[in-house]
Amino acid sequence: MGVLGNFIMCNDNRGNNRIFIKMKETKFRAWDKVFKKMLYLDGFRFLGKETIELFITGEKEYPIENINDIELLQFTNLKDKNGKEIFDGYIVEFEYKGKEKQKGETIFIGGSFKIKSEKGIYYLFCKEIMKNVEVIGNIYDNPKLLEDKK
Repeated sequence: MGVLGNFIMCNDNRGNNRIFIKMKETKFRAWDKVFKKMLYLDGFRFLGKETIELFITGEKEYPIENINDIELLQFTNLKDKNGKEIFDGYIVEFEYKGKEKQKGETIFIGGSFKIKSEKGIYYLFCKEIMKNVEVIGNIYDNPKLLEDKK
């Protein structure tokens, strides 16, 4: 068996070479639109077209009758400069190429996580951004953080 970056190469029980991809950590949080609170999830499952069951950290099952009553937030697999996990729907402060600080919302669009600010849309994975990005809130608990100070 050998490890090549994000790949693991090994032989199966028949002597055939197999390559496995190491999966990134998948985490979710959920915003409950009815009770206006963030839910920290251990997992979830769909029970039908409109019903989802959430497994919340430290609580029993949390059935949601209408799937439109929650907003799922996915972990980007990135952390800010302070080690805080970044989820989509989070508000971050960042600089791009040494210019003035900006605030933006993390979004998933076009197959990748990005930051949408008043000045544009930036790739979240960009080294220029990740070296100084900081989570300052989320669009559900702190929507006013994105408003311009005038």
